[in-house]
Amino acid sequence: MARLNIRIGVQVSASIGERDHTGLAHADITLRESRISTHLDRTFGALRRGAELITNIYVTPTRVYGRVVEARIEGKSYPVCMSYVDPNQRGVYGIPAKAGSDDDHGVVANKFAVRAVGRFQETGDEEN
Repeated sequence: MARLNIRIGVQVSASIGERDHTGLAHADITLRESRISTHLDRTFGALRRGAELITNIYVTPTRVYGRVVEARIEGKSYPVCMSYVDPNQRGVYGIPAKAGSDDDHGVVANKFAVRAVGRFQETGDEEN
């Protein structure tokens, strides 16, 4: 992550969905466990706005966890270590699931924050 000038513990806004010239509207989306493409909404270190973030999604009845493992920009790929974070509770990983979520599908807002972490763990991600 140092190669991309991204400091551990720093976070930035990101989103899921199709973009057009007007940007991306706030909307609820339904996710299932899979690998998806997320995009940065702002510049993050050396990664420019719009950089593609390859993310592994994990769903529980109460939260959707996203672990970003790769960043793609200008035809190049870089290994990264970032996690989706709760916008309402500082230091809590995962996005709160909304009504309509279950064991297999999580309904969440399409705009959220990702935080750079030092490594992934089963019980939560570490910032050191």
